[in-house]
Amino acid sequence: MSAKSQFFQKLEATRQPPPPAKNKGQADIAAFRLQMEKMYENIQQWLEGSDLSIKSRDIPIVELLLGNSSFSVTEITVILDNRSLNFTPLYLYGQGVTGCTEVSLTLEGQQSALYRLFMGSGNAVGWTYAQMNTLDSKERAFDEESFFGMLNHLIP
Repeated sequence: MSAKSQFFQKLEATRQPPPPAKNKGQADIAAFRLQMEKMYENIQQWLEGSDLSIKSRDIPIVELLLGNSSFSVTEITVILDNRSLNFTPLYLYGQGVTGCTEVSLTLEGQQSALYRLFMGSGNAVGWTYAQMNTLDSKERAFDEESFFGMLNHLIP
């Protein structure tokens, strides 16, 4: 076998998908991580060419329903001048939803919760969101259009 063939065979072996999760909890954690990473990539694409900054960092979450297990998930922050819109993972399981992320506005050190995003909710496919502190808390699909609606909070 040539060195080239050996190299590509080794490379392919390293790119094998990870072994399947041992249980539903591990599978949901992996899905939450992956979906937050995809959201970060989408937001990067949506903001391409703008002067807004985007940052990400891993934050710890403790899931009580998984025996107080701790895992990390990506938090996303979009910054315009002294204001930021934060997408902060809160919990994995709660009240009929999987993967809850809070969207909040930070201005002059004060943080205000605006929306809740849900990775899985009822029969919905893909991310949905509901506005916080309103009588109309109907869930809607989260997409590029709704993202820019949320982003409007950054403009004074």
